[in-house]
Amino acid sequence: MPELYFPQTKTIELISSLVQGFWIEFDEDNEIVLHFKFEASILTKLINGCNFELIIRNPKLAPRSITLYIFDNIKDPLWITGNNFGTEDIQYLGFDDITLQLIKTEKIRVVYYNHLNLPVFTTILEKENLIKEFEPWILDIYNNNEPLTLVNDGYYVPENVLKGFKIKVQNIDNSKEPKMNFYTPLESLKWEEEILDVNGYNFNDFLDDGKHGFNQEISIKSFLSNIFEANEEFFCSPTKYDENELIDFLICHQNAAILIESKYILSDKKTKLNKALTKAVNQLNHAEKIISTNLDLVINNHNVVEKLKNCDIFIRICLYNDSQSLFGGKTNNIIKSFSKNELPIFISVTVFFQLIGDIKITYGKDFKFNIVQNLIYLYQDYLENEEKILLIREFKLNPKK
Repeated sequence: MPELYFPQTKTIELISSLVQGFWIEFDEDNEIVLHFKFEASILTKLINGCNFELIIRNPKLAPRSITLYIFDNIKDPLWITGNNFGTEDIQYLGFDDITLQLIKTEKIRVVYYNHLNLPVFTTILEKENLIKEFEPWILDIYNNNEPLTLVNDGYYVPENVLKGFKIKVQNIDNSKEPKMNFYTPLESLKWEEEILDVNGYNFNDFLDDGKHGFNQEISIKSFLSNIFEANEEFFCSPTKYDENELIDFLICHQNAAILIESKYILSDKKTKLNKALTKAVNQLNHAEKIISTNLDLVINNHNVVEKLKNCDIFIRICLYNDSQSLFGGKTNNIIKSFSKNELPIFISVTVFFQLIGDIKITYGKDFKFNIVQNLIYLYQDYLENEEKILLIREFKLNPKK
């Protein structure tokens, strides 16, 4: 395992501000460092050797811009576009200086961060020096007068040679490589019973079936703790007197309760997918019923019962890992098993984080109220339209309140 890389303070601050994404910088030796921050399932795929590539944009289309594609799903890869990674190159206008070094370098240090902003793993990956291919490409696009359609959301599919220059990196399987132990990552999140113990937190400890959901739950806990006040508005695993969990996560705001079940589904088999989703739907409906009719069953830790007594609006959400797709008929059995209003909102972890982040940016100090309002808006629209299930892949925010 390569030595841990310690970025500059400004880089740490930038990584912390990302919901997800990547950043490229020079280290103190002027070598390329690629930082990845993603939710648990995507991070696991990357560390396990999932292919990825970088597309350097034609500056006529998007100056100083790069798109990352992660092929966790060959037919539907995860993508994200970033820009302005350094200083604009003096010779190649419309490109950052670091982009030219990225093209030339044959080795890249890659640092993987979870949502606690911990560098869980560092590796060195190889690529070809592509400067000989880049120079004729840049001449062609400078001389090409074919009109290009500008995009505002960073989505350039289908790609072609006029849109960008492709850099393939030779990813390798690092799943068995030792990972760093962290002994205090959850200190700020220690509520009642934290599963972090004297052995610390190690990414490798939670990759096996049966434990794999923890890395996802820690991402959700970390993210939502920065949005809502822990044990005042945001509650992790409230329990009943029978010692069973009421729900994975609970958010209380004014008279609304947001109920969240987290599902990390490894298998692509419909039977296992159906079993996991059925369990989530049942848990969400059961939790709503208890809150509505029999709160005496719930332990009043952190005064959660008193807060729930004020709730008469319920929003049910099933969060699932981004490496799993629920499209292409995979939810047919769920649709047949439940009525429309029994089904919750289904949304991947990363899209959920993006939705909450966008609402926070858009609505300022009133963002918590508008998180509730936008979720109600999305669900009400689903109940009134012809869709059989609410799978949120893209979203449009309710007009600003």
